[in-house]
Amino acid sequence: MQSRGLADRRPVRTSGLIAVFALAACGGGGGGGGPSGPDLTPPGVPVASLIIVEPPLPGPTARLSGRGGSVEGSATVRVSNSTATIRTGQPVTSSATAAADGTFTVSVPAQLGDRLELTAADAAGNVSGVLPLQAGPIPTAISVVDPGDDHLLSLTTGEGAFNLPVPAGNERYTLVAQSLNPVASAFPLTVAGSSAAEIRALAPSAQGRTAPGPEGRIREFERRVMPLLPRGHAGQRGLALSDDPSIGSTRTFNVVNRLVVSLPELSNPANFDDVTARLRYKGDHTLIYVETRAEGPNIPDALIDEIGDRFDGQTYDVDRAAFGEETDIDDNGRIIVLMTATVNGLNTQASVDAGSILSGFFYGIDLLFDPVINPFSNDAEIFYSVVPDPDEEFSPAAIGGDQVAGFLDGVLAHEFEHMINAGQRLARGSNFEVVWLDEGLAHYAETLNGVTFAGATDLQNSLRSALWLQKPYAQSIVSADDNLEQRGAAWLLVAYLVDHYGEGILRDLVAGPFTGIPNVENAADTSFPFLFYRFTAALLLDGQGLSSDPFFDISNLDVRQRFQSAKQFWAGTAPPRLPGSYLGVRASTVPGSLSSTGITLSGGSPAYFDIGATGPGDHPVVIRADRQSNLQVTIIRTK
Repeated sequence: MQSRGLADRRPVRTSGLIAVFALAACGGGGGGGGPSGPDLTPPGVPVASLIIVEPPLPGPTARLSGRGGSVEGSATVRVSNSTATIRTGQPVTSSATAAADGTFTVSVPAQLGDRLELTAADAAGNVSGVLPLQAGPIPTAISVVDPGDDHLLSLTTGEGAFNLPVPAGNERYTLVAQSLNPVASAFPLTVAGSSAAEIRALAPSAQGRTAPGPEGRIREFERRVMPLLPRGHAGQRGLALSDDPSIGSTRTFNVVNRLVVSLPELSNPANFDDVTARLRYKGDHTLIYVETRAEGPNIPDALIDEIGDRFDGQTYDVDRAAFGEETDIDDNGRIIVLMTATVNGLNTQASVDAGSILSGFFYGIDLLFDPVINPFSNDAEIFYSVVPDPDEEFSPAAIGGDQVAGFLDGVLAHEFEHMINAGQRLARGSNFEVVWLDEGLAHYAETLNGVTFAGATDLQNSLRSALWLQKPYAQSIVSADDNLEQRGAAWLLVAYLVDHYGEGILRDLVAGPFTGIPNVENAADTSFPFLFYRFTAALLLDGQGLSSDPFFDISNLDVRQRFQSAKQFWAGTAPPRLPGSYLGVRASTVPGSLSSTGITLSGGSPAYFDIGATGPGDHPVVIRADRQSNLQVTIIRTK
């Protein structure tokens, strides 16, 4: 696979203009009820979205303007600052009488400061509630000339303001807000135009997030517990094994019958089944055992040969070339695949109804045997998979032989990455990789192996990524969530890394010694904030011909086409799994409608806003989020 930037992994600044600013917010905020009728007293509370501060405070003077319906007609609007009053020892106020239609204009002196309190009173002296307004510095002017040019703003305060230059009146921009907080917290994010005629909420997609799956619990258990296990017994044979078994011979394995979640549970025999299995396939790199109680016409030799030949003849070499070599603690030179009904039994009716079926897994406890703490380790490199069970004898999931042959291609490619990753980290004494990155790498193993689903190559990754791409702001890439959306996002990030740093970065990530974000930064030799900016911009710009910078392209992946393929696949479902647009883009205009209540931005995720203008000029735009979001904003001209 061809890639760019292999000779030197240090990032090259893009050809577009990049500037970094620390900014504060501008424009009005707060909220209240709508305008009241002419006979209702006291006057209605001013509507924040209809109030404009121009130019933003502080400054010599500014004007506070309200459009129709801001207050009850003929009310007196009073602007004050109680803090400034205390500081100066005298009233600091400004007021004006609203017109019959509720519009008003108040001259605001500089000594009022930038935190204003607005009230309205009718002729009888009835006073409305207090509406707080906060203004900020004059927006930073940016100069964007050509489509694709971009600015990167680091908002250390969680808020910023800038002027969008719209000389012709038909230019458009995309604002990409990125939270750099790796914790999956929820941060209210608002984007507004300080000259907006009205600011409306942007309703998020109603599509809920998928639930975490069982495999993520296995990876998280490994990450927490494996460092606590003694290392001296690895490879010292917890079971009596044959290094060169013959076809038809049997062997007993320990198979976990529930997903254990604590260290003491590893030594509880009730958590493991004794499974007797027969060797049905023996390749150069692979041994396939089938549990004897599941043998029968549902598992013919042709099915076993198909599964074994695919792993032995392709997957084994592809994964090792990409991620590195596995361990061989049992000294048999082969990987074991155990097909057992115990795995079928891990699927419950609830998981089947939810469309989540555990089809196979690798468990790192098998790489470390200890007679006291981890006595049920198989002390071998081993995968576990379901057996064909079309009559639901072993679980509520009806699984045919053709289904098993189909999905085991992907399962074994995926789980082999986990095995290689775990083994190399154990050998080096490093911590296990965090779940999101380990899963991103494992899903990329499916891509490398050309895994098919429903007759299409790598469709599963397209479906996972599309779930995230329709609503990226709702799911962190780098948190501990481990749902389908996050896996799709992590796979996209790994694909981006491979495209720009070569397949060698996969081995570097597996080798560690770091985990998660520090591991990515070390392997790519660049900071995660800068990498995240380029990645999120590339998702927008890829294939659009707007930028000549290669880092805004993903040449090994047509992300938009994959998104459309996912939409077509799910078109017949009810309700559709993909009701959202690509990247969940919100289209807005200034002056016009942006956001007063905004959206909720997950830590470690991006949100995209497409912004145009109703006419030429420099149009102020304001963005706000909690400072804990560690907000970073990219502004890209798209037209």
